[in-house]
Amino acid sequence: MGLGTRSEPFSRMQSVPPPLPPHGPPHGVPSSWWSRHWKGTVVLLLLLLGGGIAAFFFAILALMKNSEVYQEALARVRASQEVRRELGEPIEAGLLVWGEVSTGTHGGKARLYFSVVGPHGEGAVTVNAIKTDTLWTFRRLSVATGENKNSINLVARGDSLE
Repeated sequence: MGLGTRSEPFSRMQSVPPPLPPHGPPHGVPSSWWSRHWKGTVVLLLLLLGGGIAAFFFAILALMKNSEVYQEALARVRASQEVRRELGEPIEAGLLVWGEVSTGTHGGKARLYFSVVGPHGEGAVTVNAIKTDTLWTFRRLSVATGENKNSINLVARGDSLE
């Protein structure tokens, strides 16, 4: 069988086909939705979980910042001549508030920690208050300022908020 004979093209046609790709189903067999989209689904679920946790955190933060005792403490910090002298004006509240505020039908308590910032420095505010009936009484309201954390006491005798 020399060159140019009819048997040569026929032998090429019977050669072995290329191997199938190593991954994935054979052609014509559909893969499941989960096998095609599991990575995107896991990412989406993690984002939703993270967003839910962040929303819960910011809702609690908003409740604390809107509480009567926090608002009054911040107002007293801003009104203090000594704090204004140390921090300058305007005095702004920091983003975070730590602590607890709990109230019931006959009273409550608050223990809060938050930061304040002015043009000349920053301070750490500590609040400890109790509520009897409708009256909040500050047991402690102080601002620690400066590098030495000088504490400025803002509680006067009989200091309460109705």
